[in-house]
Amino acid sequence: MLSENPFYVLSVAPSAKPEDVEDAYGDALSDGLVATQQLQAARQALLNPKLRLGAEVSYLPDVDRKTVEVIRAAVRNGHTDVLLKVASNLHSLPRSNIFAHVYAQQEIGPPQLSELVKLQSKVAPGATADAINDLRHGAGLVKVDSGAVREALRALFDRQCKSILLGLREPRRAATVMSAVADEILASKDSDALEGLQCLLDAYGRWADPSLSAIQEAMRATDASIRSSHPNTDGIAQLV
Repeated sequence: MLSENPFYVLSVAPSAKPEDVEDAYGDALSDGLVATQQLQAARQALLNPKLRLGAEVSYLPDVDRKTVEVIRAAVRNGHTDVLLKVASNLHSLPRSNIFAHVYAQQEIGPPQLSELVKLQSKVAPGATADAINDLRHGAGLVKVDSGAVREALRALFDRQCKSILLGLREPRRAATVMSAVADEILASKDSDALEGLQCLLDAYGRWADPSLSAIQEAMRATDASIRSSHPNTDGIAQLV
């Protein structure tokens, strides 16, 4: 969610220097509008170069300041129509971050999820690393390499997919959406999109496991209840 990003929380630009972060942290503490714990976490993330990478890839890299302010206002006011309109003019990474922010708050269908996966697959780690390093150079921070950016992007896309799957709520609904998305991307034979689909499937597998475990636990409880009430039956096994 963009609203949880450290740059958004502290109201600083991706090019913010450590002293800018400290000043923004102090101002935010004085304002008292955001929980202290959240402010401390945001400050730590932006002052630690390794943690900062996660914030950089999940925010709005290479987006001009005026557009960032429009996006921030739309996030703050919940204007999803404005966010989607602005996103249409951005390149793949900030666009996919905005889409993920919007879609995580809705119960979306296959077209939206497929669109997000295709966008994610177009994000180039090398170009992203270059954009981040330009910002870091101005902030006096150490550079990142494309390998680290690749890992950060994969972790980001995994979190985004999981957030969206949680919005689907019911495992059957999620399975239906996933099946439709997989069919579309497989039919496209787009190698980049196929890699994005694999990331989505991995996230789905981790999301579905707890749901399946809960179903299994419910079945065991029902089975125990049947056996207790009817000692001469084989429980659920007899009903199947």
